[in-house]
Amino acid sequence: MLKKFLLALVITASTAGFALGQHHHEDARLEATPVVAPADTPEAANNTVCPVTGLPIGEPGKYTVEHNGKIYNLCCQMCAEKFLEDPETCISRLKPSEDQE
Repeated sequence: MLKKFLLALVITASTAGFALGQHHHEDARLEATPVVAPADTPEAANNTVCPVTGLPIGEPGKYTVEHNGKIYNLCCQMCAEKFLEDPETCISRLKPSEDQE
């Protein structure tokens, strides 16, 4: 008898938890608002060469850094740190076609 009671209690608790989770999920969906990009969204520099190392960018958009309203592609995370130390020098290494300013 005790086993049946415990089993019924577990089933009831898990069903109630599932129902609460579903209800919460539906409420969250109703409250969600669409994401709108602000007007001052930085533009992509679209550089294909890392401004720090001069190496080709393997996967554009994977490692990026923003400076003066532009997003620059980098070859790795370490280059992001180096770029931020002296961004103007790094940008000056890019050919005009790589920076698209």
